[in-house]
Parts: sequence; C-alpha cells; structure tokens
Amino acid sequence: LLDGKIPQSRVSSRRKSTTGYDIEALMHVFYTGQRAYWNLAASAKTVDEISNTPDDAVRERLLDYAIEVVDQVSEGSRRGRDLGRRLSDSALLGALPDPSDRELLGNAIGMGCDVFCTRDHKTIIRRRHLLPDLPLRILTPVEWWRAIKPWAGLWC
Repeated sequence: LLDGKIPQSRVSSRRKSTTGYDIEALMHVFYTGQRAYWNLAASAKTVDEISNTPDDAVRERLLDYAIEVVDQVSEGSRRGRDLGRRLSDSALLGALPDPSDRELLGNAIGMGCDVFCTRDHKTIIRRRHLLPDLPLRILTPVEWWRAIKPWAGLWC
C-alpha cells in the first residue's frame, strides 16, 4: 500500500477474484428463490446495464439470469419504470452520481422488491449508507446469499 491507497493492480485482481463468488452466490439465491416461489425480477434497465459488462463471459452468464426474470408487462413493472424515470433526475437519491443507478433503484422500489442486488461497488455499494431509508435492502450477491443461506434448507 502506498499512501494508504490500494494499487490499481490489486483493485482489478480483487474484482476478478470476487466475480466467481458473486456468480456462485447468485446461482444459490436464484435456485433458493425458485424453490421458495419467490418472485425474482429484473427491469429492462437492468438488462441494459448488464449488457455493458466488459467481461464477455461474466456478461453472458449474468444476462442468462436477468433475461429469465425480466418483467416488462406487469403493473409492477410499469410502476417501476415510471418511478425509475422520476428518480433518475431526483435529488432524493442524489448520493448516487449516476442517473442510471438512481433509475435502477427506482425500478426496484416501484416493482415492490425487498432487495436490490448489485456488484457496483464503485458507486452504489460504496454510497448506500448515504441514501435515505429505502423500502428495500441494497446487497451484493454474496451479502444476499449470506443473508438467506441459513434458511435455504427450508425450501428443499
């Protein structure tokens, strides 16, 4: 460490090393959700964001999951789309510098989601403590799996 900062080579290697854990965690979350009959959902904006993932293999794996759960036709989806558009320009979620991140959170809130799952450590995870109280939890895939793992066996 130089001047208390993590060298860039370590940042990129950390990101690469957590990708496998995140994919495995998502696999377990989605499998548990399927057995528990949870409604797992992704907005069309989520698919757009995943499409920007630079790593081809990761992008394809995540798109496979997201496309299966994307909801574009329900009333909740329409509410989510509308709220997302309004929140993208709102100061309410101003702690997030990217309007797309604010829109994604609005989509999830409007769809009635309990959890907003993201790997975006750079903006969302790092700033989630600065957001107002929201009606959902913002978690990484590993955090989400860690939260439900103790009860996953109930849905065998």
